[in-house]
Amino acid sequence: MSAQDLESLLVQREYCFLAYIEAPLRPPRNPLSLASQGGRLDIISRLILATLYTNGVIAPETLLLVYINDKITKRSELVVLGDYCMPKSMLTEIEASKRLISVLYGEEACLTLEDVSLNYIVKRLRRVGFKPLVLIEDGEPIDIAHLTGKTLYILGTNVDPPQLQSVEKVCIASRSLIASNVVTLIKLLRILATIEPSIVMRVKSGLARRRAMSGARQLTS
Repeated sequence: MSAQDLESLLVQREYCFLAYIEAPLRPPRNPLSLASQGGRLDIISRLILATLYTNGVIAPETLLLVYINDKITKRSELVVLGDYCMPKSMLTEIEASKRLISVLYGEEACLTLEDVSLNYIVKRLRRVGFKPLVLIEDGEPIDIAHLTGKTLYILGTNVDPPQLQSVEKVCIASRSLIASNVVTLIKLLRILATIEPSIVMRVKSGLARRRAMSGARQLTS
């Protein structure tokens, strides 16, 4: 499959997430081994549930893009997960892990792009109207503009994503969160940005105050 297939999948989506992980492209077949022998691919299993499923039912408005950088083989893959190739319902991490393993071994009809750079993927998403944002602790406090329109949210897993060209960094919390909680919070804030934007502005103000206080403490220490 090609980058054009990716663009076709993205046309009808409101937003999507891209998770960067350093892990083996072909993990152990045992779903219980993803944490110990799978380079923390168990994090992706939880992201599948947080991103693609609402109360166990597939969400058609989003996609989960998983960029796997295999440091052993020096290869990389982008795997695109969504309602077009994933089950209509899913409730448990074991289910998600089994499906992920099946996808990585090429046994499902999920789009996979081999040996493409993250910057290339960001460029292709920009072509179809997506605004890329890196979610990271040292980013600027999140604003309503970051929570509306077609947005690509890029997040780390076992490692932070590499530096990307001309991509804004955004912070959504004053402390580190696990990846699945980041996704859940973004989905909630997107809803609030539409129905109660004042709450988002309070979140932004709180983050800005904490950053200013932290800066002041560093200057006086």
